[in-house]
Amino acid sequence: MRNHFKMFLTFSIGTWLRAMISFLYTPIISYFLVPEEFGKSAMFTMVLSILSTVVQLGTVQAFARFFYEHNERDRAKLTWACLLPIVSIGTIISVSLVWFEEILSKAMFGQVYKGISFLIITSLYLSVFQSFNHQIVRMSKKGLTYSLIEVSNALGNVVGSIVYAALVGRTFYAIVYGTIVGYLAALSVGIQYGIAYWRFTVPELEEVKKVLKFGVPFAVLDLLYLLFASIDRLSLRIYSTLDEIGLYSAAFKIVSVINLLQTGLVNTWVPEAYERYVRDKSDRGFFRRSQEVISFMSLSAAMVLFISRDVLFLLFRSSYRQASAIVPFLILAPIMNLLWNTTGVGINLSNKTYLLIVVPLVANAVNYVGNSILVPYLGARGAAISTGLSNVLYFYIRTYLSEKVFPVGYDMRRTSFGIITFICVALIGTFNRNVWINVLSGICGSIMIVCLYRKEFRFIMNELEAAVRGKS
Repeated sequence: MRNHFKMFLTFSIGTWLRAMISFLYTPIISYFLVPEEFGKSAMFTMVLSILSTVVQLGTVQAFARFFYEHNERDRAKLTWACLLPIVSIGTIISVSLVWFEEILSKAMFGQVYKGISFLIITSLYLSVFQSFNHQIVRMSKKGLTYSLIEVSNALGNVVGSIVYAALVGRTFYAIVYGTIVGYLAALSVGIQYGIAYWRFTVPELEEVKKVLKFGVPFAVLDLLYLLFASIDRLSLRIYSTLDEIGLYSAAFKIVSVINLLQTGLVNTWVPEAYERYVRDKSDRGFFRRSQEVISFMSLSAAMVLFISRDVLFLLFRSSYRQASAIVPFLILAPIMNLLWNTTGVGINLSNKTYLLIVVPLVANAVNYVGNSILVPYLGARGAAISTGLSNVLYFYIRTYLSEKVFPVGYDMRRTSFGIITFICVALIGTFNRNVWINVLSGICGSIMIVCLYRKEFRFIMNELEAAVRGKS
């Protein structure tokens, strides 16, 4: 467990630095872009995410699953067994984007932007290569290298966006070009550390079939999850305005700080979980202990972000500050994602990935109904409430299915009490405008979480103390 915690720290250095960069970047860019332009950038990102998922066909997850089943020399074959289907599908999608550019542009932005298809195509290929760049370093357990890639990506994004906004134009293109620069910076740093895996090698047809057999259910799952994650913005696009989407996106930028914590934990957890399973299929204690520590860390991070959100929005342009009320329930999205990546790993380990498709089908239906009811009356706050509670449902369904195929015996009572505690705090923060009441409710919630996870709190404090002493 101690080595696991140390590895988490090495993977998370870049994550925390990226969080700091994001804290500085988001308020700064808000002074360049009005909420409407922020909303357009959110639509671009949503479309890019959907296309990236279609192109990848779940091969990134397949790469992680079979990584340790290949020796060092054969991993280049695994890489290209994943990449060749991507290139084929990507070519078809690229031609379609150019052909239907005007229709797509009007659907996304309400007007035609010439050349937008080429920006989507460029971003699409870079995002795919960056996904494998990340995965190679992650599965090799090179935590510091992974962190360096994270920082390079963040800095490239920030510099590209701000330079474009300051010198060229204060439009959503600034964020688009910043994204491209960030991908290029990350690739230039990371690809050299895994260059052997990128060496072109013709894969065997059976290897490609094996990758697709494992990965395609993940692609379907990811598409369903993206639909699940996009229903809020689609509902706002239908029932509201691009301004409201911009405020919602600004709130998500603040919440993305926890996404970065999630990245650090999952990037430590997934390789370790697969390796542990290959080494000893009967070891359940490791999975149970890890879930308890991760639950405490994630719920604590949620409370800290809730308490500090009003202060953070003081850094934003005044037209964005009302987004503070959108944040509370949005925090549940990355928190639940982190928890189900921990408790739901049994589905992956048992190779019964088809079960994962059941989860978003139910959650999508609930989220759609929730957004349809709440968004017309509450706008972005309604979208946040529906999205947050649907993520909670997603977590419980996925955990239940995982326990059926890979019984671990997770402590769901404590986790459930912690989730209910945060939901109560989030309700106060969504509908109450008094900052001091919000802060007080967050502090009370934090105390309850620490009391609930006393053992895990002491463990983390001891590990941090040991790490500090080791450096002194």
